[in-house]
Amino acid sequence: MLSKSPIGHRAVEMLVQQDPKRSADGALGLLLGHVQASSAAVFQVRQRELVLFVSRGIDQGDLDRARRAWAQGPKRLQARESPAEDHMTLIPLQEREEPLGALYVGSSRRVSVGQDTLDAIVPILLAALKAAENPTVQSPVDAYLESTPAEEIEREQLLLLLSRNEWNIARVARLLGVSRVTVYHRLAKYGLSRKQPQKPPAAASLQQRR
Repeated sequence: MLSKSPIGHRAVEMLVQQDPKRSADGALGLLLGHVQASSAAVFQVRQRELVLFVSRGIDQGDLDRARRAWAQGPKRLQARESPAEDHMTLIPLQEREEPLGALYVGSSRRVSVGQDTLDAIVPILLAALKAAENPTVQSPVDAYLESTPAEEIEREQLLLLLSRNEWNIARVARLLGVSRVTVYHRLAKYGLSRKQPQKPPAAASLQQRR
């Protein structure tokens, strides 16, 4: 297990809860500033497979190398045995038995990540991975999207665009990236029709006199 943060775990968790991915990306920037590496990434572990969380400078080759090394077994990596390919470092990120993720560092040569650097960034990465799995702060937009049926969101979006564009169907279709036929189908689906403007009483009485 990697060393604990010099500040409390709870304090680190509170710092990254608002934006876990941005916090993890900042930690990768700190890492690349301290080691001569060309790329770095943080992975989540999902069903024992690596899923990319944040990255800096990685390509498909990096992804393939990380996943091949992970397939050899996290316990071997934790023991710091060299993976099959020397031009990378892959470190499991864990607090207990099962890893939450992994830190990947790639380069054209063997990279050594110092313990002081790991002590600084690993608690941030662990807190970010935990916050991403169990978010404690939810924005009003996220709460609305989570609790509102998709059809209601689609209907409200359609109404808003129609209102802002004076019911110009062609323009609304372009904004939605669909055909005009699709817009008309949605209007019928949600029972929407443009209300005809009411004539002022004076104008109506004038018409009656004529």
